Amino acid sequence: MKKTLIGLALALLLVGVVGGQLSYSALKQQHVWRELGETSAAEQTDLAETADVTLYHGERRYIVVQGVTQQGEQKIVWFREDGMLEHVERMADLIPAEQIERALMREEAELTRLRLQAGLEERKPIWEAIYLDAQGKYHYAYFDMKTGQLLRAFSLKQVR
Repeated sequence: MKKTLIGLALALLLVGVVGGQLSYSALKQQHVWRELGETSAAEQTDLAETADVTLYHGERRYIVVQGVTQQGEQKIVWFREDGMLEHVERMADLIPAEQIERALMREEAELTRLRLQAGLEERKPIWEAIYLDAQGKYHYAYFDMKTGQLLRAFSLKQVR
Protein backbone atom coordinates (compact mmCIF):
# COMPACT_ATOMS: atom_id res chain seq x y z
CA MET A 1 0.00 0.00 0.00
CA LYS A 2 2.81 2.39 0.94
CA LYS A 3 4.67 1.63 -2.32
CA THR A 4 1.49 2.28 -4.30
CA LEU A 5 1.01 5.68 -2.66
CA ILE A 6 4.66 6.60 -3.24
CA GLY A 7 4.40 5.47 -6.87
CA LEU A 8 1.21 7.49 -7.34
CA ALA A 9 2.80 10.56 -5.76
CA LEU A 10 5.85 10.24 -8.03
CA ALA A 11 3.63 9.83 -11.10
CA LEU A 12 1.66 12.96 -10.16
CA LEU A 13 4.89 14.85 -9.58
CA LEU A 14 6.19 13.75 -12.98
CA VAL A 15 2.95 14.83 -14.69
CA GLY A 16 3.19 18.20 -12.93
CA VAL A 17 6.81 18.71 -13.97
CA VAL A 18 6.14 17.74 -17.60
CA GLY A 19 3.02 19.95 -17.73
CA GLY A 20 4.92 22.85 -16.24
CA GLN A 21 7.75 22.40 -18.72
CA LEU A 22 5.32 22.36 -21.67
CA SER A 23 3.58 25.50 -20.40
CA TYR A 24 6.91 27.26 -19.88
CA SER A 25 8.07 26.27 -23.37
CA ALA A 26 4.87 27.59 -24.99
CA LEU A 27 5.05 30.88 -23.08
CA LYS A 28 8.73 31.27 -23.94
CA GLN A 29 7.99 30.69 -27.64
CA GLN A 30 5.19 33.27 -27.50
CA HIS A 31 7.55 35.75 -25.86
CA VAL A 32 10.15 35.13 -28.60
CA TRP A 33 7.85 35.90 -31.55
CA ARG A 34 6.29 38.88 -29.73
CA GLU A 35 9.73 40.31 -29.12
CA LEU A 36 10.75 39.60 -32.73
CA GLY A 37 7.62 41.42 -33.96
CA GLU A 38 8.25 44.47 -31.79
CA THR A 39 11.95 44.61 -32.70
CA SER A 40 11.28 44.13 -36.42
CA ALA A 41 8.59 46.83 -36.37
CA ALA A 42 10.94 49.28 -34.64
CA GLU A 43 13.79 48.58 -37.07
CA GLN A 44 11.94 48.17 -40.38
CA THR A 45 8.88 50.43 -40.17
CA ASP A 46 7.85 53.90 -39.06
CA LEU A 47 5.77 52.56 -36.15
CA ALA A 48 6.52 54.52 -32.99
CA GLU A 49 4.26 52.44 -30.74
CA THR A 50 3.14 48.82 -30.87
CA ALA A 51 -0.48 48.16 -29.89
CA ASP A 52 -0.76 44.43 -30.58
CA VAL A 53 1.38 41.52 -31.81
CA THR A 54 -0.19 38.25 -32.95
CA LEU A 55 0.92 35.15 -34.81
CA TYR A 56 -1.18 34.21 -37.84
CA HIS A 57 -1.22 30.54 -38.89
CA GLY A 58 -2.35 30.32 -42.50
CA GLU A 59 -0.73 28.98 -45.63
CA ARG A 60 2.36 30.61 -44.10
CA ARG A 61 2.91 31.88 -40.58
CA TYR A 62 3.22 35.62 -40.09
CA ILE A 63 3.95 37.84 -37.13
CA VAL A 64 1.32 40.59 -37.33
CA VAL A 65 2.03 43.91 -35.63
CA GLN A 66 -0.53 46.67 -35.20
CA GLY A 67 0.72 50.05 -34.12
CA VAL A 68 0.82 53.82 -34.50
CA THR A 69 3.32 56.07 -36.27
CA GLN A 70 4.79 59.25 -34.81
CA GLN A 71 2.11 61.17 -36.77
CA GLY A 72 -0.70 59.13 -35.16
CA GLU A 73 -1.46 57.00 -38.21
CA GLN A 74 -2.50 53.43 -37.40
CA LYS A 75 -0.84 50.71 -39.44
CA ILE A 76 -0.73 46.95 -39.58
CA VAL A 77 2.47 45.18 -40.59
CA TRP A 78 3.18 41.54 -41.47
CA PHE A 79 6.58 39.94 -40.92
CA ARG A 80 7.74 36.50 -41.99
CA GLU A 81 8.85 34.14 -39.23
CA ASP A 82 12.45 35.23 -39.78
CA GLY A 83 11.50 38.83 -38.97
CA MET A 84 11.69 40.15 -42.54
CA LEU A 85 9.05 42.67 -43.59
CA GLU A 86 6.40 41.16 -45.86
CA HIS A 87 3.52 43.66 -46.12
CA VAL A 88 2.30 47.01 -44.69
CA GLU A 89 -1.19 48.56 -44.73
CA ARG A 90 -2.68 51.76 -43.33
CA MET A 91 -5.66 50.94 -41.11
CA ALA A 92 -7.51 53.88 -42.71
CA ASP A 93 -7.50 51.92 -45.99
CA LEU A 94 -8.95 48.77 -44.41
CA ILE A 95 -12.34 47.59 -43.20
CA PRO A 96 -12.22 47.71 -39.37
CA ALA A 97 -12.41 44.42 -37.47
CA GLU A 98 -15.44 45.77 -35.58
CA GLN A 99 -17.37 46.11 -38.85
CA ILE A 100 -16.66 42.46 -39.71
CA GLU A 101 -17.76 41.41 -36.23
CA ARG A 102 -21.02 43.40 -36.44
CA ALA A 103 -21.81 41.84 -39.82
CA LEU A 104 -21.26 38.33 -38.45
CA MET A 105 -23.43 39.00 -35.39
CA ARG A 106 -26.26 40.37 -37.56
CA GLU A 107 -26.16 37.16 -39.57
CA GLU A 108 -26.33 34.86 -36.54
CA ALA A 109 -26.89 36.42 -33.13
CA GLU A 110 -25.96 33.34 -31.10
CA LEU A 111 -22.30 33.24 -32.12
CA THR A 112 -19.55 33.39 -29.53
CA ARG A 113 -16.45 35.11 -30.83
CA LEU A 114 -13.30 33.13 -30.18
CA ARG A 115 -10.86 35.17 -32.25
CA LEU A 116 -10.79 37.86 -34.92
CA GLN A 117 -7.31 38.54 -36.20
CA ALA A 118 -5.42 39.89 -39.17
CA GLY A 119 -3.80 37.49 -41.59
CA LEU A 120 -2.20 37.40 -45.00
CA GLU A 121 -3.16 34.95 -47.74
CA GLU A 122 -1.72 35.11 -51.25
CA ARG A 123 -0.19 38.48 -50.30
CA LYS A 124 -3.67 39.88 -49.56
CA PRO A 125 -4.57 41.19 -46.10
CA ILE A 126 -7.50 39.31 -44.57
CA TRP A 127 -9.51 39.12 -41.38
CA GLU A 128 -9.77 35.60 -39.98
CA ALA A 129 -12.87 35.20 -37.81
CA ILE A 130 -13.31 32.13 -35.61
CA TYR A 131 -16.67 31.68 -33.85
CA LEU A 132 -18.57 29.03 -31.94
CA ASP A 133 -22.33 28.66 -32.48
CA ALA A 134 -25.01 27.45 -30.05
CA GLN A 135 -24.75 23.88 -31.41
CA GLY A 136 -21.02 23.70 -30.68
CA LYS A 137 -19.82 24.09 -34.27
CA TYR A 138 -16.69 26.10 -34.97
CA HIS A 139 -17.03 28.58 -37.84
CA TYR A 140 -14.07 29.97 -39.76
CA ALA A 141 -14.62 32.94 -42.06
CA TYR A 142 -12.05 34.85 -44.09
CA PHE A 143 -12.75 38.40 -45.25
CA ASP A 144 -10.84 40.69 -47.60
CA MET A 145 -9.55 43.54 -45.42
CA LYS A 146 -9.91 46.12 -48.18
CA THR A 147 -13.45 45.32 -49.35
CA GLY A 148 -15.00 43.34 -46.48
CA GLN A 149 -15.99 40.65 -48.98
CA LEU A 150 -16.29 37.11 -47.63
CA LEU A 151 -13.56 35.08 -49.33
CA ARG A 152 -14.33 31.67 -47.86
CA ALA A 153 -16.00 30.08 -44.86
CA PHE A 154 -16.32 26.64 -43.37
CA SER A 155 -17.55 24.97 -40.18
CA LEU A 156 -16.22 22.17 -38.02
CA LYS A 157 -18.39 20.07 -35.76
CA GLN A 158 -17.26 20.10 -32.15
CA VAL A 159 -16.04 16.69 -31.00
CA ARG A 160 -17.39 15.74 -27.59
